[in-house]
Amino acid sequence: MKLNLRIPAVPGPSIPYIFIFLAVIIFFTPLIFTSNNYFIGDIYTQFYPWKFFLQKSIQSGNVPFWNPLVYSGVPFAADVQKGVFYPLSIFFLIFGFSTAFKIYVITHFLIMGFAVYSLLRRYGFSSLPSCAGVMVFLFNTFTLSKINFLSALGSYSLMPLILLCLLNFISKKEISYLILFILSFSLSVLAGHPPTAIYTGLLVFLFWIFETTKNAEKLPPKGALGIIFLFLFSLLLVVLLSMPQTGLFYELLSLSSRGAAFEYNTAAATSMSFKNLWAFIMPAGINGFSTAFLMDWKSYAMGMMNYFSITGVFLVFLSLFYPKTRLYKFCLFMVVFSVIMALGKNTPVHSWFFTFLPFFSLLRHPGFAMTLFVVPCSIIIAFTVENILTLTPAHVPIINRFPYTADFSGKIFRFFAYIIITFTVVLLLLILNHDIVMKNYNLSPRTELNLISGLFIFIFIFSINALLFFFREKNKISPNFYFFTLLFMLFFELSYFISGVNPMVSDIIYGNTSLKFDTTSLIKASNYKFLHTDDVSSRTITSAGTLLSAQMDFLSGIPSNTGILYGLSDAGGYNPVEPKLYTSYLKSVIKDGVILDYDKLSLLNVKYLITLAEISSPNFEKIYDGNVKVFKNLRALPVFFTSSSKDSLDLIVGQYSWSRRNEYDYSSCKVDVSIGKPGYFIFSNNFYPGWTAYVDNQAAVIEKCFGIYMGIKVSEGSHEIILAYTPTNLKLYFILHFIIMLSFILFGITWLFTTAPAANRLKQNI
Repeated sequence: MKLNLRIPAVPGPSIPYIFIFLAVIIFFTPLIFTSNNYFIGDIYTQFYPWKFFLQKSIQSGNVPFWNPLVYSGVPFAADVQKGVFYPLSIFFLIFGFSTAFKIYVITHFLIMGFAVYSLLRRYGFSSLPSCAGVMVFLFNTFTLSKINFLSALGSYSLMPLILLCLLNFISKKEISYLILFILSFSLSVLAGHPPTAIYTGLLVFLFWIFETTKNAEKLPPKGALGIIFLFLFSLLLVVLLSMPQTGLFYELLSLSSRGAAFEYNTAAATSMSFKNLWAFIMPAGINGFSTAFLMDWKSYAMGMMNYFSITGVFLVFLSLFYPKTRLYKFCLFMVVFSVIMALGKNTPVHSWFFTFLPFFSLLRHPGFAMTLFVVPCSIIIAFTVENILTLTPAHVPIINRFPYTADFSGKIFRFFAYIIITFTVVLLLLILNHDIVMKNYNLSPRTELNLISGLFIFIFIFSINALLFFFREKNKISPNFYFFTLLFMLFFELSYFISGVNPMVSDIIYGNTSLKFDTTSLIKASNYKFLHTDDVSSRTITSAGTLLSAQMDFLSGIPSNTGILYGLSDAGGYNPVEPKLYTSYLKSVIKDGVILDYDKLSLLNVKYLITLAEISSPNFEKIYDGNVKVFKNLRALPVFFTSSSKDSLDLIVGQYSWSRRNEYDYSSCKVDVSIGKPGYFIFSNNFYPGWTAYVDNQAAVIEKCFGIYMGIKVSEGSHEIILAYTPTNLKLYFILHFIIMLSFILFGITWLFTTAPAANRLKQNI
């Protein structure tokens, strides 16, 4: 019986976009239409506090240039991951975090979907194959894991749009497309994830080379130099256009521990292992290879584990049987290259790049190289579906290499049967020898069960794909039914097996009133800081029965940046580009949970210690004993004090009254000082360029004190001291930005009044 399901053979121009829109809405239905939200990874411990701090600062009329609540004061807006200058961060200024987060996620997935579809259409694929490529691009684990890292999601989402603008420029030679390329790339930079921006640049460069050499057997030296020059010039304009962010970030990076190149072992520590390659064919879900998402989300987020659907794997295998185009060969090379790079230290290739390409020495997490994988993989998927639409196996020359029968469809089916039989044998061996397998490969019962379940699901779905393809080639089902079923299988498989990568809880967690813990109610002193003696972020969050209870247990220790939500100052905390001198100083105070220097600890303004261990010192009083222990330091120095010396503590006055314009104005403060002899007024925030000081309305020199802090030399008597922070060179960076922006605007106006009318007249004459 021949099944038929009529759908338009050539969808109208708007139908695919409606399909993509609906696919995104359906996939994110639990996010959009319920009161739940994502709650794992870096969302709560980094991006929620950062966006909370940004919103409160802007709403109070302040630009958040400085954040004193982590690492004893660090620049805030200068850190690109905060996304202060990224236009789509506006959602977090208008709405509460939960609503803004939902809008941010949906908006970026729609941008991705529409851009990928347009990109595939630009390469000549018809609507249905392009939609298949979009499904794989949008809903694979590498893409979806970006949800817990908002800056990466922003940068990654713009990658297909950047590539689309570039390809239009290369093919049409219109400067307007080059400007759009530069603008979209600038937005990717402003979104805030440097590794993604770097890999996007590498992807764009390789595609640029591929496109410009399409019609030439050998690229002339002048042509090659021209391509490189234009590419570098475009990158220069990207940097200049985003200068208010990139300039500040470069300054921040140069003064941080991240400014130096990583040791190779450190940079490649999170390389994809060969074992992780199994994840490509193992569905990640309730019956899949990996079910412990509380533990495994990081492997997905870092690109160490990847799942692109079994149907996608089938289509990639099938692509090997169709005539190879130049684009297909290039994409296959990119796929292999990206996997090799993601394997990192497990191959010699990554170390070569790390050694000979300067920017690679600043990159960590080799798995991020999977950024290079997703676009080529989507193109290969579209290539296969396009060939199924236009060719039958009888037209494919490579099938002749299988001389078993004249039935070419049977030859392909037989090839897939060998794959199915092979995996079935492996599955049976695992089942029949599970004790030996568990012992030799050190597998837990849960891992072995997941492996067996994953193999079974792979065999089942792969077999369905093989049968559907065989029936379609034998004309047992209509092409329309086959392609509809193919799209449905892609979407269902990806949505069902991958949704668990980003667990959800009630969005009350992101309510206007922050969660209250016993620990946060104890540590209330704006003039003092707290510090963890151990790495709280390393504690497991799977000790409780549910995700929410496990996270609550974890968050009670005020990890990472969560102190920001309560206005608490953390002498440690987390900052992606922490100050080099300060982190070095901190290591001399405490290391591996052991306090090395109690005097330096007091100098750090630390009044409260959060620890998992006991502290036996007369200078510390235990004030809380629960999930964590909290000790009060009885000798802690306040945030402002005076000392006779700027290098060794000789306390004169240990407490001053001070004020700010409003609660969230951290870039300026006024302090009334009264001392009986000359000394140094100490502000226990990091010594950093951009701070200015006025003593009794007279400019004063800020000196580095105790190797890390700011200090001002003052005479005896009463003084009014005003401290203010404005990033150095900020005006210059904005001038450069406006020059480039104005140039683009003038070009647009010129094009609007000259080129556009001329083009319209030409069309009318034709």
